[in-house]
Amino acid sequence: MIGKQAGWQVGLVVWVAMLAACNTTIDEAPAASNVLAGTPLQARYTSAFSVIDHSPVDGAENQALTRDIRITFDTPLLIESITDSSVELWLGDQAVPAGTVYVADTQSIRLIPASDLMPNQTYRVQLDPRLMSAEGDLYGGAQWQFRTAGPVGATSQWTLDNCMGATEQAWLEQINQARSSARYCGRVLQGAAAALSYQCSLSVTAQRHSDDMARHGILSHLSSDGQDAYDRLQQQGYEARALGENLAMTLATDARVVQQWLASPGHCRNLMDDDFTSAGIGQAVAENGDVYWTLNLATPDNPQLDD
Repeated sequence: MIGKQAGWQVGLVVWVAMLAACNTTIDEAPAASNVLAGTPLQARYTSAFSVIDHSPVDGAENQALTRDIRITFDTPLLIESITDSSVELWLGDQAVPAGTVYVADTQSIRLIPASDLMPNQTYRVQLDPRLMSAEGDLYGGAQWQFRTAGPVGATSQWTLDNCMGATEQAWLEQINQARSSARYCGRVLQGAAAALSYQCSLSVTAQRHSDDMARHGILSHLSSDGQDAYDRLQQQGYEARALGENLAMTLATDARVVQQWLASPGHCRNLMDDDFTSAGIGQAVAENGDVYWTLNLATPDNPQLDD
């Protein structure tokens, strides 16, 4: 491991340090229809069978960019009626390329997009009215909408729902926006890098370090018990092939820390490093009001570590 450190001051009081290592509207409701309780979805016409579950649900917000569409029926489907247009995903007036899979054991259809979904967009899912049950009944068709999250890379839906608040998501979106195009970090031109995904395990470690720094009033890559970032992650069972850490101490919780890191060559190189695939963020407020921030950047040995 090659260790590097940098310190600087921005605005009132901002210090940062870096550790680098050697991420439509639903059709008009029919007079009679089958409705999925709690998750509005209805057939356009009277149908002898129903959808009993679907994901995302109608009107869902903040959906992951790497996800499939799932629709489960209350009866087996006639396999011959399932075609490439049985379930379609639309972005505006453009069909989204996707593959269709029928899972007979669960009486469900999975629509798997060919590529990641676009951030901050409203998608429409459309079910073919010619879908038929194994007994020959027509479904009647239906459609619903959901909206995707910002640029959050391959972050899973579980992680979005369980590990990310507004602050964490805003940070990740800022970082991924920065990584989406080449930029100078000091005098060094850094190429565009793939979007980072969020990892709960990195976030937990980052939060614990921010808590420790706030408790002891120190800004350091070494925690109060002498552990560095590698030690802290390994203690949690996280093995990283590449690891970086950016720190900051500010006088306000709304400080634009990401922009300040981008203005510092060493920290900027960390943020733009294409060796990293994942990120985790933590912030803590000390008794005197100082705010301590930790950003862990890593590539885990096990890409499915969180999920």
